[in-house]
Amino acid sequence: MAGTDRVPMVFLDRDDTIIVDRTYLADPALVEFLPGVPEGLARLQAAGYRLVVVTNQSGVGRGLITVAQLQAVHARLQEMLGARGVRLFAVRYCPHLPQDNCPCRKPKTGMVADLLPHVDVTRSFMIGDREGDMGFGRGLGVTTILMPPHDRIVTEPDVRVRTFVEAADIVLTRRYAGA
Repeated sequence: MAGTDRVPMVFLDRDDTIIVDRTYLADPALVEFLPGVPEGLARLQAAGYRLVVVTNQSGVGRGLITVAQLQAVHARLQEMLGARGVRLFAVRYCPHLPQDNCPCRKPKTGMVADLLPHVDVTRSFMIGDREGDMGFGRGLGVTTILMPPHDRIVTEPDVRVRTFVEAADIVLTRRYAGA
C-alpha cells in the first residue's frame, strides 16, 4: 500500500467464523468452509474490501501444533479460496498462550499494527464469534459483527447475525442499527 491511502478491510476470525473449528487444526486436509463463506468472501472482495484473517492460535504455544503445520493449514485455506477467485490480503496469527500477555493476541491489535495506518475504519469491519474478536474490532475502531457466540460476550457487538452470509450482507449493505 502506497502512501497514506486508507482502504476498507474486513477482518475475519478463522475458526467457527470462516472454517469449521477442528480444535488445534494441524492437518490441511481438514480445512472445511462454513456454509456460504467462499461466496460471501468473493462478494466482499468484488466490492473492494481487503480480506484479513486474524486468529489466535495458542495450540502453537501449547506445543500441540507446529508453526509449519499452522502455515500449511493457512496455505490450504488460501489455495481453496484462490480456486474460487478469492485472495486473502493477509493471514495473521498469534501463537502465544493467553497468559503470555503478548501485544498480538486478540483482543489486542498488535498482529495488524503494520496495517493500521492503511485501514479506513469508517468502512471496515470485524467478523467473529468470540469476545476477543469483538474487543479486537473495538480496539481497531471498526464495526463489529458477531456470529453465534461461543463464549460469554461482554463487549456488545454493533450487530449480531446467524451466518456468514448474513454478515457479508451487512457489510455490503451497511444495514444495521449503527449505520
